[in-house]
This record gives sequence, structure tokens and C-alpha cells, in this order.
Amino acid sequence: MADFIKVNWNNKACNRTKNRIREHGPIFRVADARNSVWCMDGRAALLLVSQTRHSSNGKGGREHWTGWLPLDEIDFEPAFSDSMTGRTFSVR
Repeated sequence: MADFIKVNWNNKACNRTKNRIREHGPIFRVADARNSVWCMDGRAALLLVSQTRHSSNGKGGREHWTGWLPLDEIDFEPAFSDSMTGRTFSVR
């Protein structure tokens, strides 16, 4: 079963994080969670897949956005009631 979360930025969020949530969110599927992500300067982050299709696939079509958002810049909650009750994310 996929983990779907509703994401909001917090007061530490940079413009990139705010724009990704505004453009592709707020509902995302969690694809991965890591304690240290190279492209996020070694910070803990979630690899998210958007549930909207706003990103260009380069062929005139649309696809889901997939990318990392740093955990220290976001707040999240279950996207659907009771689907994640008691769940925690294990970051590697």
C-alpha cells in the first residue's frame, strides 16, 4: 500500500520547496525517505511523487513530478483519514 501525505511548507522553507508544493501538491505519494540526501546537502528528505500531472514529459504530454523535499522545511499529515494512523517513516 502506498503512503499518501498532505504536505505544507513551514517557516524554514526555501522558495524551491514552496514552489514545488504550490505547483505539484499538496498530495504526494512517499517513494523513499533518507537520513542524508546528497542533492539536499546531506539533509534528511522525502522522495515524493505528485498526484497531479503538471510536469512536461518533453513530448507535449504531462507526467507526475518526482523529487526530494527536505524534512526540515515541510510539515505533513495523512492525506486520507485513518490510512496512516500510527505510521512512522523509517529513514535510511
